[in-house]
Amino acid sequence: MNKLLLSIDRSSAHGIRDYTILYLMATYGLRASEITSLTLDDINWKSGLIQIPRQKIGSQLILPLTRATGEVLIRYLKKGRPATPYRELFLRIRAPSGPLKPTCIHDILESRIRLSGLDIRWNGTHCLRHSFAVHLLRQGSSLKAIGGILGHRDVESTCVYLRLAVDDLREVALPVPEERLTDIPKDIKLKDYNLPKKDKKATACLQITSSYSLRSFLAEDIRGYIQLKRSLGRAYRMETKTVYSFDALLAEDYPRRTELTPEMFSHWCSRLFHLSPTVRRRRMQVIRNFCLYRARSYPETFIPDPLTFPKAQQPITPYIFSKSEITRLITAAGSLHPYERLPLRAHTLRLALLLLSTTGLRRGELLGLKLGDFNSNERTLLIQNTKFHKSRIVPLSSSVAEEVYTYLSLRCKGRLPMDTASPLILNSCSSRAYTGVGLGDNFSTLCRVLKIFTREGRTPRIHDFRHTFAVRVLQRWYQKGEDVQVKLPLLSTYMGHVSIVSTYYYLQFIEEISLQASTRFYENFGKQLRKIHKEG
Repeated sequence: MNKLLLSIDRSSAHGIRDYTILYLMATYGLRASEITSLTLDDINWKSGLIQIPRQKIGSQLILPLTRATGEVLIRYLKKGRPATPYRELFLRIRAPSGPLKPTCIHDILESRIRLSGLDIRWNGTHCLRHSFAVHLLRQGSSLKAIGGILGHRDVESTCVYLRLAVDDLREVALPVPEERLTDIPKDIKLKDYNLPKKDKKATACLQITSSYSLRSFLAEDIRGYIQLKRSLGRAYRMETKTVYSFDALLAEDYPRRTELTPEMFSHWCSRLFHLSPTVRRRRMQVIRNFCLYRARSYPETFIPDPLTFPKAQQPITPYIFSKSEITRLITAAGSLHPYERLPLRAHTLRLALLLLSTTGLRRGELLGLKLGDFNSNERTLLIQNTKFHKSRIVPLSSSVAEEVYTYLSLRCKGRLPMDTASPLILNSCSSRAYTGVGLGDNFSTLCRVLKIFTREGRTPRIHDFRHTFAVRVLQRWYQKGEDVQVKLPLLSTYMGHVSIVSTYYYLQFIEEISLQASTRFYENFGKQLRKIHKEG
């Protein structure tokens, strides 16, 4: 921004005006509409204040008028502003004289970037506002302070502006665990630790394939309902399987019925008892929503009573892996027994667990990665069209990037697929990406081998790596003495959250963090508390 401002020739009235406009936008993070709305009366020279009219929310924002800003404005008023009766601060230089419009600010910025010869990528004047917010964050300003200067009502609005650069985000990434372990079994055969297979009869009604054809008397209504949901932008994949399973039961057990009854719904619900109450409730709600849709055309349609649904369970308490457990899992994955059909099975699973633990990726994001998504020059991963249809760049630490290089060289030597469209986490047996179930089964078996269990005696979930990642990053910041509130937008952006509120959900406090937070509080406010105690 400094180079752009210095490139402006201020020997003419045009140059002085354009310099002043861009200077104010870069210094205060003003919108184009706020610049054009400024008047001579908004500058209080005696008090050293500038009043910003915020047309977007219909209020006023008062900011300090710095000495440097005052000097820039004085020069513009003396040598750049036409002498006219208009009270607006910025005017057209050429006749006919008059106030500028917000679109003129766009043209001014575009023109000055072109004349400067600088390689600046921009998408409108709002990029200056985003840059202003990011610079404040890098200087250690709190979200509340940044939001106050930008004139935001809440923190969520401020977080939208904090789209941070790759180098800023890289400090969130965790390195490869350095601890070396010697108690890990060698040549592990996972099949020796597999659990007995589940009874397929219990889940028969839910085994719906993509080629399933609707066959019940509700077929046409179901097609219309799914089409409506997808036309609204929803993928509606899991819900479709639920509705299809309901159709399969009706077609099999009630082939001659033409109307939905409570008996049919209860019969279908009886097939769900192997699931948790929360999952059962969610699937029953899907069928209820379909019934509500059908009732618009057939008012007498049976609608399940939600009061009869099982109560939702409390959210599962995430399992926070210790550093030692993460190291053991990664090491054990690299010690798996090789098979002729799966030559890189150990290396692939090792890389999968390494990426999950050091980047906090979602399982679907990991398995959706292609070789073309890894940028070897920038050491980043491109996560495309993930949750909420968002894409983002995830920088890797140097040690993790080296692990990816090593894995790719092994794939090249093994003559496995290396085109950019090939999955990164490759199941070399099928030349496709690992499925969520396949990766989950291998991970659960590794946990049983290493005897890593939750308090309930179950193996942890893959999603627990994401919780652990967030907690470890927070813990590292506490240990370094960083301002955690200032750093949270970094973590939120890195993890791909829509809002910072979603990030708070992952920050389940563990004993070490609680102690560090208490120590930080005592260091900052201990003297004041002792003083109040003595006076009391």
